[in-house]
Amino acid sequence: MTIIAADLDGTLALSKSSIDEEMAALISEILQKTKFVIISGGEINQFLTQVVNKLDPNSKFSNLILFPTCGTSCWVFKEDEWKREYHEEFSAYQKNRIIETLMPYVLPNSYGDVIEDRGGQITFSALGQKAPLEVKQGWDPSRTKRKDIISKIQTTLSEFEIRIGGTTSIDITRKGIDKAYAIKKMEEKFGIKKENILFFGDALEPGGNDYAVEQCGVRCMAVSGPEETKKILEKVIIKYEKKDIPLPSIPEAQAA
Repeated sequence: MTIIAADLDGTLALSKSSIDEEMAALISEILQKTKFVIISGGEINQFLTQVVNKLDPNSKFSNLILFPTCGTSCWVFKEDEWKREYHEEFSAYQKNRIIETLMPYVLPNSYGDVIEDRGGQITFSALGQKAPLEVKQGWDPSRTKRKDIISKIQTTLSEFEIRIGGTTSIDITRKGIDKAYAIKKMEEKFGIKKENILFFGDALEPGGNDYAVEQCGVRCMAVSGPEETKKILEKVIIKYEKKDIPLPSIPEAQAA
């Protein structure tokens, strides 16, 4: 059976925004048929606020698997509550090194926290976590500003994985930890084979924060945003209802 997996910001919802009613209905319907996995650089409260709390309360939450911070932790629904399946975290020394290296790049008059400790991931949000969406979207659409910051810090932080995250962010994790790491954990902990996964992401191009998923051999569907994701998920549901499983190849799915 095909498992549906997706990025969060830019794929299921706009940056730091909740999914809309239509997306919530689609996800709830898919959960009745198969597992739905969300993999993102955000922390667990972001997942709960943006997605889980917007779903039909009668949804089959046992089919929902959450991988915050690119898979450095995993949350599943057991015994009527969300429980952490595992958690990996930086040492205090590693956190301090990363934060000290990022401090010179904190802009004045930012909107809320710029450097966020997410346990196994440090996230640098150039304009601050609470920056208005329209301001964020106009700050670095070509990613050149963040690429410049990365080029300046990567020598000092050479033992870490540094990559562009959401609209204005840079995510720093241990080496080898990216969204493909979450796929590996899915295989290890849940017996989900990567050939049975269809992943939706808005940053599948080289250098994008979803690119690692495609590189590890998972079938991927590139989307431009939540509206395109909804259109394709509707087709996915129709195929499930017709019991047309496994899903067709990517070109066929896009043309359906």
